[in-house]
Amino acid sequence: MSVTIAFSVGTDDGAPIVPATARWTLTDIAGNVINGREDVVIAVPESSNEIVLTDDDLVSHDDSDGYRRIVVNGTYATNDGESQPFSEEIEFSIEGRVN
Repeated sequence: MSVTIAFSVGTDDGAPIVPATARWTLTDIAGNVINGREDVVIAVPESSNEIVLTDDDLVSHDDSDGYRRIVVNGTYATNDGESQPFSEEIEFSIEGRVN
């Protein structure tokens, strides 16, 4: 089983941004890294991206809160060529996905 998490990066007014760099980390809500998925590089970031998670990424443990968080960090170039950082968080339920 796998789950695809889609995300996009945009300006405050909604215009799409193509990141220069992007990496992601999968954690539980308490911030514990899940399945060694820390600082995973997105080799060719686009304005719209997908992260595919597999069974071990989605297993719920007895002490689990039933949620996962993906934190995406990276940089993008502004119109004047300056590098600016970005950070996005995506939270989602794993209930009923994998036992």
